[in-house]
Amino acid sequence: MKKYVVVVEGANIRFRERPGARSGLFTTRRVEAKAIAEAEKLAIDLVKDELASIGATCEAGDDPPVFSIDESYEVGSFDGHIVPGKGFSLYEM
Repeated sequence: MKKYVVVVEGANIRFRERPGARSGLFTTRRVEAKAIAEAEKLAIDLVKDELASIGATCEAGDDPPVFSIDESYEVGSFDGHIVPGKGFSLYEM
């Protein structure tokens, strides 16, 4: 398996404790996959799972959350980094 660093951007994220407010985010995930497309999908799935675990709404609706890849690239190792990574840099929309 190859090692990848994937920077994920999210928009229209809603948190239960802030009804009506929307947030955007940036976060980095480090994943192992056979190909970059698989790594990108895995990174987005990890982000969605973490958001759900902290009370964010990631289901579809009239204005669903949107996730995209800001950057992704292959690396030789994950030395010195938490794998797959966690946390977010949030901003108000």
